[in-house]
Amino acid sequence: MSIFYSIMITIFIIILFIFYKKLKQISAFVSELEKKTYRVEEQMKNRGIRLTDPNRIGDGMRVAIEIKDPISLAKRESFMGKAIGDIAPAIVKKKVYEEIQKGAILELKQQNIEAKVDIINI
Repeated sequence: MSIFYSIMITIFIIILFIFYKKLKQISAFVSELEKKTYRVEEQMKNRGIRLTDPNRIGDGMRVAIEIKDPISLAKRESFMGKAIGDIAPAIVKKKVYEEIQKGAILELKQQNIEAKVDIINI
């Protein structure tokens, strides 16, 4: 009988350890989400954007664009992207988003659409 109980206790401890590890992973994930949410809220606040403002045009709706592979895009579209894409990827990514922003603003203006186009780091 004592061997049976020892095995059961060992299995129980292993299961508790697994749950503990998963709980730590989930806790770290939630903590990272909270940090990202705080950063986005701060950026929006610094730009004067309030999602709860009922007078805001669009009722708080937004269009989000994520470039899946900005480095490849830069390498394909520009000489500088090819030259420094692997050396300074953060700078290249920033420039890609700035160019997308400029293009979006220009296209919207050509269609007489009043809009604000921001880049927000998440």
